[in-house]
This record gives sequence, C-alpha cells and structure tokens, in this order.
Amino acid sequence: TGITIIKMTEEYDRGPIIAQKKLPILPTDTRLTLYQKLYELGGSILRILLSSYKAWPCRPTGPGLNEIFYARRLHRIDGYIPWPQAHAFLTQGKNAIAIDRKLRALYGFPGVWTQVKTVKGTKVLKILSPTQVQLEGKTPTAFSLSLVS
Repeated sequence: TGITIIKMTEEYDRGPIIAQKKLPILPTDTRLTLYQKLYELGGSILRILLSSYKAWPCRPTGPGLNEIFYARRLHRIDGYIPWPQAHAFLTQGKNAIAIDRKLRALYGFPGVWTQVKTVKGTKVLKILSPTQVQLEGKTPTAFSLSLVS
C-alpha cells in the first residue's frame, strides 16, 4: 500500500498524481494501524512538498480523468460474508487466511459480518476476530453454536 498526493478533481480519486510513496503491509496490520502509518507518511511527504512551495505549481503526472483508477469508497455490504462461509470459518477455520485479511482490512468500518437465524428472527452477527463475535444487540463473546438456531 502507500500514499498518493493528487490534484483534487470533482471525481473521487481521479486527479493527476503529484507524489507517491509505498509502504509494506505487515501480517499484524489492521486498517487502523495502516491508517496511522499512512497518515504519518503522508504528512512527511506533504511537508517536503510544501517546503519547496517556490517550485509550485507542481507538474502532476500519472492518471488523468479518463484513465483507470483503483480506489472506491467502502460500503457496509463490503464486510458481508454469507453464513455458510462464516460458519465454516468459525467452526473449522476454513478460509482463515482470506477472512483474516478481510477482518484486518475492514476493521472498524464496515467490519465483517453475516446474518444468522435466531429464535428472535434474523440477526446480524459481527465477526470481530477468529474467536470473537457479537450478535446484534449483545456484547462481544466467544463464538458458540448456541448463539444461532
């Protein structure tokens, strides 16, 4: 991952590139730890750019308005995992690497979640970690099949 400083345009993440810097993603990183690292990296790059303000206006490079871009805004649905896949993960550890990456990437918002049937109807079950879940309206707890019917 990394930071990119762009010239603002009316379209999301589509302006020409002014500066870029890469940053490795560690196996222990979450969205929040990466954001902190990226904020610090972005601030240091921005300080360098602003210290050379006499060279402005910058000559942006990279993607223009009609070229491909990679980012899009996250939505709540991005954290959804179908119940059979979530059940296999929580009970058997299946797809652990993919779901762990999803947990780290979507930590905070939108989070990782599924829908389960309970005696009180269909509820949202947030997956907080490989062993911790939170049923809608309840406190976080260890996963147990008794949580769902």
